Amino acid sequence: MSTVAAPLVIAVDCSTTAAKAIVVDAEGRVVGSGSQALDTRSPVPHWFEQDATQWWTATDAAIRAALQDICGSQHCRGGLRDASTGELRLPRR
Repeated sequence: MSTVAAPLVIAVDCSTTAAKAIVVDAEGRVVGSGSQALDTRSPVPHWFEQDATQWWTATDAAIRAALQDICGSQHCRGGLRDASTGELRLPRR
């Protein structure tokens, strides 16, 4: 398990190709990262679709991968904020 300087910030980008997450410590070092590819279908030419539920599962997988070396088997806690719709607080487990 890595030694990191608290507090930690998780940055997430869910784009058209993948969900990506990095964890940055108080000194600006990237101390964890993860990504999960997204599937895109093209049922007809110039028409592209994605399953919106996969956005969440891919984001979850990317965050878990980014936190794996930091938290190990311990539970991490935090909150999520979407730049456009509001805030979601996660309960401590």
